[in-house]
Amino acid sequence: MIHAVELVVLLLLLCVGHGVVDVSPDPVRRIARNWALWVVGLGAAIAVFSVPPLVVWVVRLAVVLAVVFAVRWVWGEAVGFRRGPHLIPEPSRGALREAVHELSGFPHAACRRTVRAVLREHHPHMALLGLTRLSAEDCPDVESLLQEWRRAADEALEEVRDIAARLDGETERPADASAMLLIAQALSLH
Repeated sequence: MIHAVELVVLLLLLCVGHGVVDVSPDPVRRIARNWALWVVGLGAAIAVFSVPPLVVWVVRLAVVLAVVFAVRWVWGEAVGFRRGPHLIPEPSRGALREAVHELSGFPHAACRRTVRAVLREHHPHMALLGLTRLSAEDCPDVESLLQEWRRAADEALEEVRDIAARLDGETERPADASAMLLIAQALSLH
């Protein structure tokens, strides 16, 4: 029993230390919530590990998850090596939604639908490049925003293809996708 009390006190000290370092608002509630989550989580882990047949399945599941994680990591590294370095990380749907909201001032739900529609047709870097070429005055409503963004992304894609073809010196074969993504990222930074 003394070890359980020591563990709970140690977790409380860790949570207090993290709460002091973290400058987010309402530290007392964060410390209490984190401490409760740690105590419940470790209590559940102790309960699971006290049943031997359940431990076998938990360990098997952990091994399978570790193998899946390792395969995904190796695959991601191989694809990243093939594609080359990124100047900027690929924008997420949420980041694009926030950018559209900042640009247009439309509600988040409308921005989410617009982003989803544009990302069905364009790579996120092309969508970002098209978004950088829009202005709020061109888009008085959501439909015009969607149409203008699609048009701007299409124009950006053509411009990126032209630049990639000129840099490659080959105008007859399609441009390399990795080169196009790098050019789109560079133009987004401009």
